[in-house]
Amino acid sequence: MTDATHTRFAAFFSALSHPTRIEIVTELLSREICVSDIQELTSLRQPNISQHLFYLRSHNIVDWHQRGNRKCYYLKNPRLIRSVLNALRKNETGMMPKKGETIRPRRPPDSPRAITGRRRKAVEIPASKNDRGG
Repeated sequence: MTDATHTRFAAFFSALSHPTRIEIVTELLSREICVSDIQELTSLRQPNISQHLFYLRSHNIVDWHQRGNRKCYYLKNPRLIRSVLNALRKNETGMMPKKGETIRPRRPPDSPRAITGRRRKAVEIPASKNDRGG
């Protein structure tokens, strides 16, 4: 792959990197939606929704058309979005560490640090306040 391809892929995943945008895109998989419909589905205000939709549109994920005085949005490539979200759902349990779980970075066996035998620093995922009882 070329650097330009890597940049496009990174921009695509960046556009999907916010929970609100994932929620919007998930709703758009089933139907086209107007901004007022999104307001009813979420607790967000119209300016915030419009910002997220603008971001998705600038990354060629959604487009819109005018229906009376309303802008209605739709996915430009619903098959791609469905495939990406399905792939993420299938791997959901193994993707993220659980709260309080310690993970260690993995290195290839022939990496310089693996050969020297230096210990790798563990990274602890902090537990939420609810998990600590306070």
